[in-house]
Amino acid sequence: MREKRLSSAGSIGAAVPIEEVATRSMAAPTTTGNAPFRTNATVMDLEPIHAPRLTGTSLKVFAKFTRFPGLGNTILKKIKKDNNFQHAREFASILGDVMPLYLPLHPPSAELLAEHVKLASAFSIEALADTPIDVKNGSFCRWTIHDYTSRYKAQTVTPSQVIAAVLDAIDASNALSPPLLAFIKVNREAVIEEAAASTQRYASGIPIGVLDGVPVAVKDELNVDGYTTSFGTSFMDDLATEDDTPIARLRQAGAIFVGKTNMHEIGLGTFGINIACGTPRNPYNDQHMTGGSSSGSAAAVAAGLVPLAIGCDGGGSIRIPAGLCGVVGVKATYMRVPFHFQGGPSVANVGPLAATVQDAALAYAVLSGADPDLPLSLTQPPPFVLPPSPSPKSLAGLRVGVFPAYVDGSAPEIASAFWDTVAFLKEQGATVVDVEIPHLQAIHMSHSITILTEVSQYYETQPVASFSPDVQIALALGKQTLDSADILAAQKIRAYALAATRKLFE
Repeated sequence: MREKRLSSAGSIGAAVPIEEVATRSMAAPTTTGNAPFRTNATVMDLEPIHAPRLTGTSLKVFAKFTRFPGLGNTILKKIKKDNNFQHAREFASILGDVMPLYLPLHPPSAELLAEHVKLASAFSIEALADTPIDVKNGSFCRWTIHDYTSRYKAQTVTPSQVIAAVLDAIDASNALSPPLLAFIKVNREAVIEEAAASTQRYASGIPIGVLDGVPVAVKDELNVDGYTTSFGTSFMDDLATEDDTPIARLRQAGAIFVGKTNMHEIGLGTFGINIACGTPRNPYNDQHMTGGSSSGSAAAVAAGLVPLAIGCDGGGSIRIPAGLCGVVGVKATYMRVPFHFQGGPSVANVGPLAATVQDAALAYAVLSGADPDLPLSLTQPPPFVLPPSPSPKSLAGLRVGVFPAYVDGSAPEIASAFWDTVAFLKEQGATVVDVEIPHLQAIHMSHSITILTEVSQYYETQPVASFSPDVQIALALGKQTLDSADILAAQKIRAYALAATRKLFE
């Protein structure tokens, strides 16, 4: 039997310890020049998806075929083979005696925990909320959380006045041609009542928290008391009688939930397209998509309807629409914002989409922290946010890792904007170093296997034909073609990916 070796480009080789794979696969970081650079040997190995391009009737027919016994399995197995899902098993086979990692838990060391506890003890969420953002006169800006609360405190405007304007703006946005469709559910009477209560609190000088009176939107994947939760479908409509934990924390801080936002159906897509509820439009161009799956939340913030919205992210569902809509999205460490998703329990997270970095940080501080009812969250340190820098334009001491090969496949316009940003960071004093993230294709396959099997198992009792065609195909792929060996390989690769990520920061 011929000996196999692991090459610098990350080919399949003999079984070796996980830390050794991570170490061998990474080049030592070096400082970049002013222009885009190339390493001697790239480990960028992502491959394009291989699948038929279908729309309309042809897509519906194809989705129906995947449900046929025999024929459906044949079609789905070809998709699995064409996209080389086997690569996950092959790569997992070289990872030696690696223990599968079924949950991406990242508990801090004793030293790091002590440091976090010390920092958290000095952290004041009120001080963060009261810090205004310096905006140049005449420059583009969106309303911030501080803009709302400072005016409430000064009695120059009331929450009732603001919320009435927000509700009218939501109606107007959905009356456009084409409609924005950021919001799909608004309980107008309840919202007005909450605004009146907030107005009274400010009149009495006793706001209940840093978000009192601030309009906030919530993705239709989370339970909000008094709203149905339909996950962007046309047929799931359970009425929530209490808030999910992240929503309860925001409500305790005074947030007013002005409605629930659109989403890619059951979160299983990155475009934000929705047949059941209508597709939300990108506020910058109504002929462009928002990205998904937290499509409506990103559109609501980008359009200026709210300064803060809540999304969920199992594979980019906060970060992708935030990027496409030009807002700030945060996906924190697993269980940093405690919530247990039944569909996607090891990948899904709750997080904010906000108009500014500071508002995203403030929302993160409200949302995060251990939940006694969720033991997996108890290893997380207490939340804190570093205060704004006294010299906000100086990034001296900050090291930024850049993986240039990852940008090579981008459109020239995107690549140009990326490198302009890197140059700006350097101008502000940051040290930019080149890094390599090896075996991305295996990691990509690992994630796809994990999320497809978790979500398809959760929705197994739902009528598959009622979902949109793209979701039908994804659910069928997870249910009919992926087996226990695929799942085990995916979790071994997850363990590798966590170790490889740690190496980047050493």
